[in-house]
Amino acid sequence: MMFKLIMIWDYLILIQKVCDYMINVTQADIDILGQQIKECEIKLELLNESFLPIDILQGGLISGSFSVESDSDIRRTASFVFHVRNKSYLVNQSSKIWFNKHIILYLGIKSLRTQEFQYYQIGLFEYSEYSFQYDISTNSLTVKVLDLMSKLVNTPLYGTETYKITAGTNIRSAMLSVVTQLGGISKYLIGDVGSELGTGINNISEQNYNTVPYDLSFSSSDNVYSIITKLRDLYSGWESFCSNDTFICQQIPTGENESIILDWETIEEKRLLISEERNGSLDKVKNITQVFGKQITADRYTETCTVNGAEYDATFTDLTVLESGTIYAVKLPSVNLVNSTLKINALGTYPIMDASGVVIPNGTINGYSAFKFYNNQMIYLGDYQVKALAVHVSNIPDSTKQQYYKDKFNTANIAYVINPDSPFTVEKIGERIDVKSGSDFENIYAQDLALQRAKYENWKTTRLQDTLSLEFQLVPWLDVNKLITYKSKVTGSVDAYIIKSISITLLDGKMKLECIKYYSLYPDIV
Repeated sequence: MMFKLIMIWDYLILIQKVCDYMINVTQADIDILGQQIKECEIKLELLNESFLPIDILQGGLISGSFSVESDSDIRRTASFVFHVRNKSYLVNQSSKIWFNKHIILYLGIKSLRTQEFQYYQIGLFEYSEYSFQYDISTNSLTVKVLDLMSKLVNTPLYGTETYKITAGTNIRSAMLSVVTQLGGISKYLIGDVGSELGTGINNISEQNYNTVPYDLSFSSSDNVYSIITKLRDLYSGWESFCSNDTFICQQIPTGENESIILDWETIEEKRLLISEERNGSLDKVKNITQVFGKQITADRYTETCTVNGAEYDATFTDLTVLESGTIYAVKLPSVNLVNSTLKINALGTYPIMDASGVVIPNGTINGYSAFKFYNNQMIYLGDYQVKALAVHVSNIPDSTKQQYYKDKFNTANIAYVINPDSPFTVEKIGERIDVKSGSDFENIYAQDLALQRAKYENWKTTRLQDTLSLEFQLVPWLDVNKLITYKSKVTGSVDAYIIKSISITLLDGKMKLECIKYYSLYPDIV
């Protein structure tokens, strides 16, 4: 049987999308996978501060480890224990281990056919910590290294004045400036954060979705990375990390339209599996997610409101003109009909829209509601608390059940995440409720953004809990957020999984993978 790296032999190339290099997988690489005895070697290429190679550190390595965590700020870390044979390894400004130097880690596997090592680049690192130990039997140096993101995490904002990003600034441009000017990283691949919601204006912030919706201020207690995370997390589902010398900000891969990096047939044919373990915390599984966002402060309020078909007629005392940007709170007497409108006093009748300028669906608003008058529209902000609900279900609920969720959680801003294959839906394990509020959520200022965040948090507490731990013979080109297929030794079923973390004990020819099950029925996380 042919090895199916990405299913088609003619295109047997693994393209690292977020890296500036490409791994061409050859037949020799494939043959190495089948070697049950693997002789491994580590090569460290020493780089200067301009990332130019100046030396090779090879031999003298006693032990080491490497890991990559997709959910960690500093994604790649490694540590090495050297036998110190000369002063070039002692830590000082003229040594091989110093602040202004970087290293590239290569993992080598000896081919039994050619008796030569084939090397695979694992990552680029900065020195972080060291410890030196000497006794009559030991003369060793332990070094810890981190990927380039540590440069941003460990760079504070200097001075007492705040760093400010004003509302209306393009998010990508702001992040690019922070990375290059404050962080000192010249290579980057930054996506257009917020553009996934469209090119229109958010009628609440009165800004484009891919711009900063409100002023952001940072002080000397912050670091460069805290600015990046604040910009990144204005919208759900984005990640940031460093790959070699390049900063990356992109949408979190969900597996949709991704190639299979390693298939189950190859795993079995090459006898790569050492062990399989399924685990997880049942307490972390939540299938109903409620998000509480910004508390709305109204400029004017009334409980005097009648309804005439789809039109609400509200009366405010001492109000003779509607002002753009003003927030009017109204106690609505009944649920809205299709194409609902709001008339305040005799000052005109205006359509009720959401933040994106879309007509509010019928049956979604009632009771205490806040509206922002903008662009000759009444923009629905929600009730006095922006909130949303995401429910993980096997099938779309009937009207009675939908009304039950509206009444129980006091909101009509609900998304039903439908996945009949998931073991964690409310039909299968009952209601497991997760409430999100506080500092991480109180800046969510619009109903649609609260719903987006609720769906994302629900994705994390359902899909991310269906996990699989695998121990493999070493496959040096695997990476996180990549798809594999695997035939379980426990269940016998073949499923697709997304790799979330990799750990390698260097020199022993083995690796451990933590994976989550891929569900094609709901690839999107927003």
